[in-house]
Amino acid sequence: PVPDALGEQAIQELWAALQRILCNMSHRILYKRDALERVDVRRQLLAVRKKLVVHARCTYHLDLRGLAQRPGRRLLLTAGSAGPAPASLQELRERCAEFRATRGFRHMCEHCCYFREF
Repeated sequence: PVPDALGEQAIQELWAALQRILCNMSHRILYKRDALERVDVRRQLLAVRKKLVVHARCTYHLDLRGLAQRPGRRLLLTAGSAGPAPASLQELRERCAEFRATRGFRHMCEHCCYFREF
């Protein structure tokens, strides 16, 4: 097949869906009576995943294993990128623009306001 942008996008969407399905199945295997059937289906899906990786590498020159499996994790900052550690909790609160604007911690940010308050 001739590689094109639409095919590449389809491969990436299939990869994301396959990763999500495998994750869901892995979590549900232990809690259901038909666990052996689920294990068999999971093995089949792993075989499909291997074929998809090879096809993407050969046809589109894509490294699917290098794609982020969880898009939200790409947004997280590393601990060293936030600058020096704050001297107090008040200083940490003042660094977050959302906290300054709302005085509320119920939001997700790189300063971890939501997690810090619990």
